Amino acid sequence: IFRSFDSVLMVAHTGVAAANMGGGAATINSVFKFASNNMEEDLNGDRLNGLVESLSKTRLIIIDEISTVGSAQLEMISRRLEQVAKSIHQRSFNKLDPPSFDGFGNFGIVLVGDFGQIPPVLATSLLGQTLQESSHSGLRSRAIQGQRRFQAFDRIICLKRIYRQKVQDDYK
Repeated sequence: IFRSFDSVLMVAHTGVAAANMGGGAATINSVFKFASNNMEEDLNGDRLNGLVESLSKTRLIIIDEISTVGSAQLEMISRRLEQVAKSIHQRSFNKLDPPSFDGFGNFGIVLVGDFGQIPPVLATSLLGQTLQESSHSGLRSRAIQGQRRFQAFDRIICLKRIYRQKVQDDYK
């Protein structure tokens, strides 16, 4: 049971999507410390400690506009959450790392979006067959792992009716 909104983190790929979520939502890059030159690297030192502190109360992460998230990025989110979980485990139990938390560091993950909308830019889609990343990039293997991780989600809710706010036009 969630006792506060501090336990729920809402993120999206773009700032506009995050702003539309409201409630203090942020971009994936800002929360998980992704920069174009270090996305595939694990965090350490102060950068890892900062991420651990910011996620220490989080139990559920909602990722909106999932169609715009690349496969490598989803895998790196999982890796960063694994790092956070291991760090919290070490601090809490003063023991060595557990071998694995089986993806996403045992944080609850909810993916929201419509794959009929915009695909990721210059990245491999979670549904796609064609890898966009260069074969010389470490992100290519991350993209393959990200697609597998996405396929492991086993609960899917498909909405069959479109609900619009009453003040919106019918897109005539």
